[in-house]
Parts: sequence; C-alpha cells; structure tokens
Amino acid sequence: MKVKVQNVNSILLIVVLALVSVLAACSSDEEKVATSSSGDLAPVTLQLKWVPQAQFAGYYVALEKGYYKEEGLDVTIAPGGPDIVPEQQVANGAAQIGVDWVASLLPHIEQGMPLIQIAQIYQESGLLLISKKDAGITSPKDLAGKNVGNWMGGNEFEALALFDKYGLDPNSDLSFVKQAFTMDQFLSGDLDAASAMTYNEYHVVLESGVLASDLNIIDMNDEGVAMLEDNLFANKEWLEENKETAAK
Repeated sequence: MKVKVQNVNSILLIVVLALVSVLAACSSDEEKVATSSSGDLAPVTLQLKWVPQAQFAGYYVALEKGYYKEEGLDVTIAPGGPDIVPEQQVANGAAQIGVDWVASLLPHIEQGMPLIQIAQIYQESGLLLISKKDAGITSPKDLAGKNVGNWMGGNEFEALALFDKYGLDPNSDLSFVKQAFTMDQFLSGDLDAASAMTYNEYHVVLESGVLASDLNIIDMNDEGVAMLEDNLFANKEWLEENKETAAK
C-alpha cells in the first residue's frame, strides 16, 4: 500500500509550519513554551502527549499568531516525553487540558481518574506498520514469525486489533516487542516491521535514505482497525468551574 500523495503533501506542509512555529516560540526554557502573562487572561496549561512535532503544529501556530490571547487565554504549552503521562498531569492539576489518544485516555478513566474528553481532533489514524520489501511483508498475515515493534503504553491497541483480525497471537505467532522512540531498530534490521506515524517516523525513515519504493506499508485505516487518536480532555472538577474557558 502507498501513503496517499495528497496526505503526504499536507503532512509536509504541517511539518514546515510546526518547525517555523516551534523555532519562533522557543525560549531558553526548553521544557515549556508559554505566552507572556497579562492581566485578565485566563491561564491554561495544555499538556502534550509527546515532544514538539508536527502532530501538535496547530497548537503552536495558534500560540504564535496570538489566537489564544484573542480568546482571552494565557496558554502554556507543556511538551510531553517518555516519562510524562498527560492523564496524570491533568488529574493532579499540573495541567488543565491534555492531549492523548482515545485508546490511552479510556483506561485512565476506567481506573477512576476524574477526566472527560472535550474534543476529538484526529478523525483518522496516523499509525502505519512499515517494513522493508526484503522482509516479505506484503500483507498483515505475513507478520507471522516476524519481529514487530510498537511503543506500547497505550499506543499498541490498533496493532493488537490488526493481529486479532488476521488470527495472529502476539505471544506465540510473532514477536511483538517494545520499540524505542527512534527508528534505529528498524533501520538496523532488528525489527522486521515497525510502528510509524505518518507525520513523524515515516519521514524519519525516508530522510535516513530509505526510498518509499523500498517500503511496504500497512495502513490501519485501510485495514479497518483504525482507532481515534488525538483528543483534548480535561479534569472534571476544573471543567465544572471553567466551562467557558474550556470552550474557548
């Protein structure tokens, strides 16, 4: 399967916007990007799922262009990382609004965290399983006996649904392993198939010198196992007193 050209072009545009916005918004404090405080603006911290990348371009563009201030908000964008769980940050009050995948948010709600989804940003999945053509993975059933990587921690549910669709047991029919947050395992051949987001890791692989024509792609949308990803959620208790701020 091939990534649609129009989608790639859109993604590249978003990447450019994100890079420009991040460079413009960055300060000496690399852990946080914030607007300058001013009198009557309502303070809001937005906790990202991951470090600044094209995934969050819209938030940074809005910050740079002053859209939040126009709505009366003093927004701080808090980058995420491997040791940051957005749900925990919002539940404990360190942030008022968080970004995460729906499949990651739901288990935290089931565990009793006072969280509620307030907006669904992504309408399609950006998750791919990519493999080099010499691995011989032309369809999901070819994942049998292969080393397949994913970041886990709530990112694995679409892959698990894919395995289930094709009757593959991830504990016996293949090796489903934790993938690092670089593509080194894939590029070195340690992974036969790796998880890759359309807006990040897929382009990292291409920029490493691998040609798109040398890759086989399994798209979760095409396979019918795609799940809703980025959404905005808030602490229920905060939301009760700040509905207007959340709507803005």
